[in-house]
Amino acid sequence: MHTSLQKSSLPSGVTIEPRRMDFQAVTNKPRYWHPVAAFTHILTAASLFFPEGERFFVRSVQNYEHDISDPQLRKDMAGFMQQEVIHGEEHERFNYDIADQGYPYLYGIERFLVKGVFANIRRFTSRQVQLALTVCLEHVTATLAGALLKYPQLMDDAEPQYREIWNWHAVEESEHKAVAYDVYDAVGGSYWIRVTTLVLSSLFFLGLVLFVTGRMLHTDAKLFNREMVRETKEYVSERMWIFKNVGKDFIQFFKRDFHPWQIDNRDDIEAWKKQQVAYAEQHQG
Repeated sequence: MHTSLQKSSLPSGVTIEPRRMDFQAVTNKPRYWHPVAAFTHILTAASLFFPEGERFFVRSVQNYEHDISDPQLRKDMAGFMQQEVIHGEEHERFNYDIADQGYPYLYGIERFLVKGVFANIRRFTSRQVQLALTVCLEHVTATLAGALLKYPQLMDDAEPQYREIWNWHAVEESEHKAVAYDVYDAVGGSYWIRVTTLVLSSLFFLGLVLFVTGRMLHTDAKLFNREMVRETKEYVSERMWIFKNVGKDFIQFFKRDFHPWQIDNRDDIEAWKKQQVAYAEQHQG
C-alpha cells in the first residue's frame, strides 16, 4: 500500500478553520438577491449540489485516512472535512429558503436527481476516481471562489447578507482548496484520470446547473425574456475580462505540475478575515 511521505502544502498564514455563521438571521429574502436574475439562479442551481456534494467529498477523502502518515496533512484533512460538513448544512438551509419562494420542485431535484447521481458514482467507481472527482470539483469551486473574493464586481449591488454567505464559503473553499489534491498526489493518483475526470465532470455538472437555472427562469416567465437576456448580456460584457481571467485559472489544472496553491489568493483570504474582525469590533462597541 502506498504510504504518504509528502508534506502538507498549506502555505504559511493560512489555517483551515471551520466557522459556524448565523445565516439563518437573513430576513425579507428577495426573490433575486443578485440584480441579474440569471446569475441569482445559476448560483442557486450550483448550491443545490453542495449539500450532497460536500458529503461525497468528505467520504472520498476519508477513504484514504489510513494511507496518509504526515501529521500536518492529516490535520488538513480533518479541517477540510469539518468545513465541508458545515457548508453542506448551511447550503441545505439556503436551498430550502429558495425552494419555499415558489420553486418546490427543487426539493425533488435535490432528493432524487442529485442524491442519485452521487450514489451511483459511489456505487460504480473506484476510490481513486471518487477522489479524483473531489479534486476536480474542488478545483472548480476554488476557481469560482477565488473569483468572488478577487473581483467584488461580480457581486455589485447584491444583497449584503447573501453576498456574505458566498464570500464566507469562498474563503473556506480557498483555505482547503489543496487538501484533496495533496491526498490524491500522496497516494499516487493518475494524471490522466485527474484531467479526464475534470472534463467529464465539468460538462456533466454544467449541464445540470443550466437545466435547473432554465427551469427556475421558466417558473419566473423569464426564460428567453428579452429584458432578462439584455441584462445578462450587459452584465457579462462589462465583466468579460474577469471571466477570461477565471478561464485562465481553470485551465491551469491541465498542467502536469499543477498545484492549487500556484493560484495564490492568500491576500484575499486575509482581507476577508480582517473585514470580519472589524465588523465584530464595530458591533461589540
